[in-house]
Amino acid sequence: MFGLKKLTRRQVTDSMSDGFSAASQTAKTGATSVYSTVMNHPKTTGAVVLGTAAAAAIWWLMRNPERVEALRKQIASRTEDLRNSRLAKRALGQDRQPHA
Repeated sequence: MFGLKKLTRRQVTDSMSDGFSAASQTAKTGATSVYSTVMNHPKTTGAVVLGTAAAAAIWWLMRNPERVEALRKQIASRTEDLRNSRLAKRALGQDRQPHA
């Protein structure tokens, strides 16, 4: 009807096997290439890894605005505690260490 020939199970299996072999070889070549590049440029690799991690963290935070607000409140609370602690020590005259 459409000019399609009937394939046997063996023909399909052989075709899939050939396709998987080619894909496997391509993946191996790609992995070897990436490994060589990483070994030859360690600083660049580190920068890419850190940049990816930073981008992933920002993306994770931005997916839910409540996370950003909670993180902002947590940081504000910590900095307020730190500021109050320093002001209290300064008011009590405890901010200076005695000279040896």
